[in-house]
Amino acid sequence: MRVASNRDWLNKASVKSLIQIIDAGNNQSRFVGGCVRDSILGRPVLDIDIATRHSPDKIIQLLSSSNIIVRPTGIKHGTVSAFLDDQVFEITSLRRDLKSDGRHAEIAFTDSWAEDAARRDFTMNALFMDKHGNIFDPVGGYKDVIRGRVCFVGDASRRIQEDFLRILRFFRFYAYFGQEQIDRDGLAACKKFAGELKALSGERIQSELFKIILSTNAFTALNKMSENKIMSKIFPGRLRMSEFSRLVFLEGADSDPIRRLAILLTTPTEKVIETLKLSNRMADHLTFYCEKEIDVSEEPKEIKRLFYEMRKMDLLGLLLIKTALNPKYKNMRDMANTIALNWSVPTFPLRGVDLLRLGIKPGIEVGDILMKVEHWWILSEFKYNKEDCLNWVKDHYVNES
Repeated sequence: MRVASNRDWLNKASVKSLIQIIDAGNNQSRFVGGCVRDSILGRPVLDIDIATRHSPDKIIQLLSSSNIIVRPTGIKHGTVSAFLDDQVFEITSLRRDLKSDGRHAEIAFTDSWAEDAARRDFTMNALFMDKHGNIFDPVGGYKDVIRGRVCFVGDASRRIQEDFLRILRFFRFYAYFGQEQIDRDGLAACKKFAGELKALSGERIQSELFKIILSTNAFTALNKMSENKIMSKIFPGRLRMSEFSRLVFLEGADSDPIRRLAILLTTPTEKVIETLKLSNRMADHLTFYCEKEIDVSEEPKEIKRLFYEMRKMDLLGLLLIKTALNPKYKNMRDMANTIALNWSVPTFPLRGVDLLRLGIKPGIEVGDILMKVEHWWILSEFKYNKEDCLNWVKDHYVNES
């Protein structure tokens, strides 16, 4: 019997309490999926999923009777969520697929661990573990975890046809766990059905794509996707792989999915926003990164002006992208980083009500005057205070009249 190398999390009070309630010592419930995989690899376990022979109704009954909060978060597919000591546990009844259209599956419950494992996506996700850390491996996933081999359970084409999102998941898991050459059968199946990605919701594509581009081995995975015409089925146009690699290097630990998306894709911004169903905030930032033009400058005064004018956006992020695209921005980026460490963007000290108190009549003139005094204030390198700005207004508008 194989045993996981990282079993410390099994000793947490919340984990021990919950599994005791739903297992009752007779092997009715086991940990499954990512928590098992990460335990084998000795990685920290964050999300805990549990598979059970019990029905969802039985799980709800067992947990409720023990005063544990439980919610039917995915009851249609046999999943409930338990909340205990700030930890969320997803508990899913063993199941088998009856039919699927590539987006939604119709399932039936089962009491067979092997049947449940056979419907999962990758062998490394089809591992079960009991409360003692003993591994149960119906499909040979243990050796694939150790080797870093990402492959589908059974027939790759069949697994993909059950849910076309598995195409992107294949490359995501390859980016995070792949150590060997990419699995040929899996790659061929992904290439065969890549056109079906367009049938998926933008939100699902976004979630997987962001995880891919933020992974440590994003370049390798994206390059495989590009070579095999996977990405082009979602986004037309070439991928800027070299520029993407330079951005990742420049970013260091400060990675951002929208920034990486902006430099990777040459697809029109509006198309990307629509395809991925980006939020308004994400869309604004993507548009900013893709379309904002700035001239090269190493003058602190000019860079401070840019910081002020782009205070609601991300000048440093924009300069990261500009530098990755063209090295001529490097010195400007270095200067901007230095300024950001030692200087905070100030707040313009005047408001419209301040001008009204000076006797200026309400109307469009108030806005015009504010724009002019703000321009004067920016040219002064933000050194004047509210009183100075009011005096400027008096000299140019109040006293003259």
